[in-house]
Amino acid sequence: MFVLGNSLYLSNWAFESGALSALLFDSLKENHIDDQEFQKVEADTFFWNTIGMALASALGGYLYTIHHQLPYIATTIVAIGAFLTAFGLEEPQINIIKKVGPLEYFHQNWIGFTHIFRNPKVRAVSIFSILINFVAYTGLWYLYEPRLAEAGFPASWLGLLVAGTYLMRAFGTKLIPLALKLGDSKIPVLLTLFQVIGSALSFIENRFGAVSSVYLRKMSDGFRMPILSRLENVEIDSRYRATSLSAMSLLSDILISLAGPLIGFLIERSSVSLTLGYFSIIGLILVLPAGINLSRQISRGTL
Repeated sequence: MFVLGNSLYLSNWAFESGALSALLFDSLKENHIDDQEFQKVEADTFFWNTIGMALASALGGYLYTIHHQLPYIATTIVAIGAFLTAFGLEEPQINIIKKVGPLEYFHQNWIGFTHIFRNPKVRAVSIFSILINFVAYTGLWYLYEPRLAEAGFPASWLGLLVAGTYLMRAFGTKLIPLALKLGDSKIPVLLTLFQVIGSALSFIENRFGAVSSVYLRKMSDGFRMPILSRLENVEIDSRYRATSLSAMSLLSDILISLAGPLIGFLIERSSVSLTLGYFSIIGLILVLPAGINLSRQISRGTL
């Protein structure tokens, strides 16, 4: 039942990936609001989502001390509320082309998938997004909580420490205006370096290494996601926006899934701290070249 419940819960990410961001971007576009305002709205939404996650982490940790099923009950109640609000969403007219059958549906998804490689500028954004999200989310799904637990913190602290990671992400969201002052061309390398340095701090095998590594990586999420979302949405055609963003998310998820057994093996053979630290090397080898390529594309004015 636990596996079934989590499978259904995580299917939410498959349905959501690309859809909400595309819906917001096209809704603002339909109302003649430019992409800079989209980034502000996206960042503000992301900020309040993150605050909610921080509160939920702390509350969930407390509820668990009362009974292990209470966090799941609370999550169910909130999900029902979200389900009811979803009925108020409206599709932008820009996306209402025609109703499609199964064959057209798969054709649309295939076009959306190939669209992310259609030209150098879209390809540069797509490859960088896929790789940096792979490094970021691998830590999030597999390593953050075990890394904090391995440092020997009391169990009563873990809920608060996890809540703190979301506060760091919220803080990172507020750094977006400062990051943008550097110019779009420097953003990809900056995002990569935050992930690399954050991962490398995990080699320090004590509580400082655990908190600083997880928190610095989490802070970079706060400005990575809204900035990347703007770059992705601006370059991708409206007709394929949702499916293209979902394709990018799918490719990242495939890499994350394939990394799972290897991460488990590394944890068994060495430790969580070293395994998270290894992602600094992965960042330098895989993500940094993609970031440099994207920076060059931006500098040339092709983005």
